[in-house]
Amino acid sequence: MVVVEKAQKIDLSDAEKVTRMKLGGSEFDFDARVGDPTCVLLSSLLPRYANLYELDLSKNDISDKGLHYLATRALSPDFVDGAWACRVAVLNLSENQIGDEGLVSLATAMKRNEFLTKIDLSRNKFTSAGVKFLSKGLVRSKYNNLQELILEDNQQLGQGALDPIYEVLSRLDPSGSDCSTLKSLSISGIKLFSTGCVKLGQMLSRNGTLEHLSVSNCGLDEPPPKVLPKPKSKKEYRELVKQQRREEEEERRSSSSKKAAPRPRDDSGLRLLCQSLQMNSSLRTLDLSQNGLVTQDFVASVIYLNANPKTKLEHLKVNDNNIGISMAQFRPLIIEEVLPNQALRRVDLWSNPTEHGVVRELAALMKRKAPSQAIQFH
Repeated sequence: MVVVEKAQKIDLSDAEKVTRMKLGGSEFDFDARVGDPTCVLLSSLLPRYANLYELDLSKNDISDKGLHYLATRALSPDFVDGAWACRVAVLNLSENQIGDEGLVSLATAMKRNEFLTKIDLSRNKFTSAGVKFLSKGLVRSKYNNLQELILEDNQQLGQGALDPIYEVLSRLDPSGSDCSTLKSLSISGIKLFSTGCVKLGQMLSRNGTLEHLSVSNCGLDEPPPKVLPKPKSKKEYRELVKQQRREEEEERRSSSSKKAAPRPRDDSGLRLLCQSLQMNSSLRTLDLSQNGLVTQDFVASVIYLNANPKTKLEHLKVNDNNIGISMAQFRPLIIEEVLPNQALRRVDLWSNPTEHGVVRELAALMKRKAPSQAIQFH
């Protein structure tokens, strides 16, 4: 990979030999980051790199203006002597300052670009309005070939922000095939709550292209936050403020007391998500780590997987949850539900309150399965 620092001149002498490029980018040294002026220059130079496959612009200060120039000049189709000027397939824009207007430009370019297969937009500043435009770029078209989208840790995305993406992944075109070519979606770190988990399960039961899905630390078992009604007068506004302060004070008292009240839990979304595994026939990897899953949720997911004759799920990650499998529950679960499953190869159970003897018992039970079909529990 060619790494170009902020103060370094871009060498065009061996441009045709460069396949991977990283421009600027630093987590702690803010002076080493590049901004919009560099993107304006880069957009005019990228056509010189005819074989550039991966462009890493992460950990910079690129905003909507820089992405606009990059999308309209470099990523949009531009025929030079019958060939595309820019063939970048992997674009990393994580940890920048990209907002909604930047996603409008990117979505427009995605519709006409046939080379982009992976885009990383993690830890940026766009909102649900930007996601709505981005979802339009996911629709299958003559050129669009996007297969992997990463939207991790975008804290500005609130409840219902990802609904437009779910809708695109759930729809079929007139010919009966999926509207999107997306095979991998990572939305870890975005609070979906139980209501978002319901929509996620509905999407999985209809989608036939998604192979890898990561929804770790998304609060799938948490009830949605209360939405305060809009006050009609100043007096009503004061009453709402007083009520909110009383509730916050009660929460502080309960948290400071020795016997703190348990965190409220809503497993309605998780139940539907587990049921969707019975109908999905495309997923190969599913990451449900850090979502407050309990033993019943894990058992239900395994049972529904075994009930699906078309399942392709090979790797199930349920790390750092509240799954406490005892020896009494473990043996019938493995013998009746896991061993007959021909697709499942690996289950990750790190940082769960399981008994120590479970792993030892599992090693003995796994001998019943062919070595090529053995399941790994971690």
